[in-house]
Amino acid sequence: LSGDGTAVKFRFSANQGLEVLRAWRQCAQELLARVGGSAHGLETLGVWGLYRHFRGFPFLADLSIKEIFCYLYPAYPHAVDVNRFIPVGAGARRGGATVLGYGDRDTDARDWHEEFRKML
Repeated sequence: LSGDGTAVKFRFSANQGLEVLRAWRQCAQELLARVGGSAHGLETLGVWGLYRHFRGFPFLADLSIKEIFCYLYPAYPHAVDVNRFIPVGAGARRGGATVLGYGDRDTDARDWHEEFRKML
């Protein structure tokens, strides 16, 4: 299986299963309450506030949050401004380090969003 296919199997394993779905439901419910159910509320929260909200829940790390940002951006481009910030997963950090010649140095400490923007 691909990485995504393997991740799906993990999500519904005994180690995660309903715990994942419950945590994500709680995350969505709390976000909706926090922003008042409006696009303006999301814009006020901003991309960093949204990122911090998602990071506060189990089973949501940078790669999952990046996917959520990609789904939300078309509907809420001012709130989920991927030109300001988008998280990247470990694979992108490793690939970026290789392409940019950093090797294994400081891959977690770098601002990868900014590093990738420099490549444009």
